[in-house]
Amino acid sequence: MEKYENSEYEMLKRTTENTIKNSPEETKTTTVKNDSNNNLKGIVSLVLGLITLFLHHLWYVSIITGILGIVFGVKSNIKGNKNKKGKAGMILSIIGLSIMLAVYGLFSIIIILSAY
Repeated sequence: MEKYENSEYEMLKRTTENTIKNSPEETKTTTVKNDSNNNLKGIVSLVLGLITLFLHHLWYVSIITGILGIVFGVKSNIKGNKNKKGKAGMILSIIGLSIMLAVYGLFSIIIILSAY
């Protein structure tokens, strides 16, 4: 009788250990780390996008921050993670770079045409 109780106890103990090892809390912990990493990249992308948009008249700043904003935005949205901050940062970076290119392109055309 005692042997039966010990084997039942051992089986229950193994089942409990397997449940603890494969518990959903461990999966959530790794997911939270991955989400926080993507969230940080999204925030960095958003800040760089805002810098690009507001400092588009400084080409040497806007090119660097715009490219980095796009890179961080893409990295925060990689592997199917939908990060709204990363997407917004990427869009702001693209808009800031577009404005910078348009402004400097127009100034270049005006300077070239005024020489004739």
